[in-house]
Amino acid sequence: MDLIIEAALVSKPSKLQLILVARVKIEKLKRFFRMMYELNIIEYKKYILFQTSLQEISKDTNNWISYLKNTRATTSENPTQE
Repeated sequence: MDLIIEAALVSKPSKLQLILVARVKIEKLKRFFRMMYELNIIEYKKYILFQTSLQEISKDTNNWISYLKNTRATTSENPTQE
């Protein structure tokens, strides 16, 4: 969450790297909760709750990455925009 907040507050050129690191951490969390469920540490309902939330966060993060990459590509093609 810290990386997402930080990325929201920094300049555009710095955002992408922070979001990429956040995406890796989100994927690690998804695997961590799956492992906890498989080891019967958490019950199914909690697992589904965590997974659903993390999947939404992951989708939003991937959309943000796509947006930043497209913006970067558009800006390099036409440097007067931004």
